[in-house]
Amino acid sequence: FFLKDINAADNKTYIRHLSESCKSDQIYKGVLHGKSKATYYSNTFVDKNAQKTEGYQLSKGIILSDEATFFSKPELRIYADDVKCSHGSTIGPIDEQLIYYIRSRGISKKEATKILIKSFINDNFEKIRKGSIQKKIGVYIENYLNHINWMFENIKSKFPVFIKKPNLVFLDTAASALKVDDMIKAVNNCYSFEYSN
Repeated sequence: FFLKDINAADNKTYIRHLSESCKSDQIYKGVLHGKSKATYYSNTFVDKNAQKTEGYQLSKGIILSDEATFFSKPELRIYADDVKCSHGSTIGPIDEQLIYYIRSRGISKKEATKILIKSFINDNFEKIRKGSIQKKIGVYIENYLNHINWMFENIKSKFPVFIKKPNLVFLDTAASALKVDDMIKAVNNCYSFEYSN
């Protein structure tokens, strides 16, 4: 999900494993901006007769503003003893070291953030098998990323040198130790498809 302004999302999932060898895999991801709020409650129940069940829950969120909030509560209720089940939740801002790494390649902070958000949702996006649905969602994501109010766009207005020379760019260097596989793939994808001729 993608929220901005004062939008809100409240989602709940209930999975019940009642017989042997059941499987469930829940992945819930969101990006929040502005004063948006999201809650996600996930409950997976494994009955005592549901031996050999596999149940996974994962919730992740990116917070793009100080006023956005995301509350996530994955919950497992397991009454069988021969199962593989796990849950997890990670919510927070984008890692500034990753932003720094991309910016050191001459990419603006806004574009760097967009690359990281696309990378964040890419594994879910690739699981959509129908091309027409994938295309519609891709357009929606692009529109979301292009229309949210990027806070750092206003930073240049506070520095007179950027008013006199609006196309001025500052390029810095990054340590090679910051190269992360996903990041390298995202940057490569950006240059291969979005900035290619």
